[in-house]
Amino acid sequence: MSRDAAYFERSRLYRQAEELAVAILHHLQGDSSLRIALHECLGVDAIVLRSESECRSAAERIAEFIDSLSLRTDLAIPSFIELGARVYFKDFVESQRWIGIGAKVALERVWPRVWGAGDSGSASIASHVSAIRAAFLLYEIELARKAIILAGDKGNEGVTLTPSGFRFSNSRADRMLRHLSSTMNSVDSPYRTTTSTQRLFTSPGTTVGAILQALDGADPAQIQLFSGTLFAAVPQGGAADFWRGLLARFLLLIAAIDTRQQVMSTHIGVTIMGQLGLLISANIFSQRAEQEKMQSAVASLFWQRKWFEGRTSGGAIGELVVERPIMRFTRTDELFATAGPLIFDSISWFVEASVMRYTQQGGHPLPESVFQSKISSALEERVCAAFRKAGFEAGQLTKEGMWDLGDDKRRLRHLADEKCPGELDVLALHRPSGHLFAIECKVLGLPFTESAIRNVMSKVGPDDAESFHSKVNAKLEWVRGCEGFSRFNANRSGALLVLDRPMPGMTLDPMLHVIAADAAEGFARELVEIYKT
Repeated sequence: MSRDAAYFERSRLYRQAEELAVAILHHLQGDSSLRIALHECLGVDAIVLRSESECRSAAERIAEFIDSLSLRTDLAIPSFIELGARVYFKDFVESQRWIGIGAKVALERVWPRVWGAGDSGSASIASHVSAIRAAFLLYEIELARKAIILAGDKGNEGVTLTPSGFRFSNSRADRMLRHLSSTMNSVDSPYRTTTSTQRLFTSPGTTVGAILQALDGADPAQIQLFSGTLFAAVPQGGAADFWRGLLARFLLLIAAIDTRQQVMSTHIGVTIMGQLGLLISANIFSQRAEQEKMQSAVASLFWQRKWFEGRTSGGAIGELVVERPIMRFTRTDELFATAGPLIFDSISWFVEASVMRYTQQGGHPLPESVFQSKISSALEERVCAAFRKAGFEAGQLTKEGMWDLGDDKRRLRHLADEKCPGELDVLALHRPSGHLFAIECKVLGLPFTESAIRNVMSKVGPDDAESFHSKVNAKLEWVRGCEGFSRFNANRSGALLVLDRPMPGMTLDPMLHVIAADAAEGFARELVEIYKT
């Protein structure tokens, strides 16, 4: 194909993707999509799911419905990527988040057709709209299935479909479902590492240079671009796989932006690349071994059959396009689809997954010291600041009994001369009201599987598998036994577990105080207001 013919062909594909995405978005505005999908996929207008097996059966029928639409991959894949770019990055409104989730799940259902009859099939707008609706329903049913398992006998009455999703009639089980939904939607939310990563997006070319310096052995703490970010905490000469993975994503980002600019006037939207556009050179390295490692890092950005089958058989849903941001979309022509905004999102997720050690979700583990200094300590400082804003004295208590209030340090002396049972993340005191809190701050990884969800619930719930609650209670009792603290009313003292984001199991036991960090200041202010009134 000549250069002019290839240019025309790409222009046609861009226009098709844009027009189809706009049409899909128009048809999905303001409709009761879950109920429509329920009727289209299962032939019913309402549903109550009471068991895991009922959820699996419904999910299988929905997946079969999407497959039966037989969407053409050369239309569906570019248009769904275009749709995601528009929903998340161009005209984002919270009420449309579900469309983005539906597009991600629909991609996972459609992509295997590339290796079958993907070049033929339905081109109708209605079929693509139905696929997005059904894919979101599939996502919601998967959440409901996990919630039913976790709710146990509290979920015996089942979950009922409402316009806003599935709901339990049991209030405690329903809160669990809401927390589970909030937790799993964190893949779409601002990450813990966002502030650091955003610095890199200012100038991708400068970022490539900085990463190359780190790979050449420079101390990241001395690289100007990384100053004040988590990247500066990466040990010198370490984490080479992480740096290569980050470099590969920025090279792809630059290539994608340049390629789209040749055809389209706007940055946001799908980029269609042929083999020539994908020749991201590894020759920036002089040694052959480094070139091969870089080629491997670039290859790991693409959807591949073995990887895809492994991830989907493991229960992944709605996650894959964030992990790997580029995919082939035709069988006969070697054409690939991605999007600049999608690569931005993939970079952010890669950094988050590396810091949080989500190795199954595409991360390359960074040293524990990076997590401790930039994530864990940041949460403790955030909680301290929240309580101080509400009028509390708040600060870390060392295992030696030193209370660090920022501009003041006070040593606590136990009246029975007992040793402090360990470091306390935050000790908070409101002297006028007598409210005293021993606070532990925890950053827990996203629980992607049922076993991981159960593990989180066992930690934050009444099982207290990691002794979070018993340890902080022991520290509270020690503080109350110290000079000047024993006079505070026990009814106004409490042990508090603060999580950096909502997690399933937070509300399993009303006698346990577990809150998300976003609620810390409101929690503290409410106590002060109650005292004042």
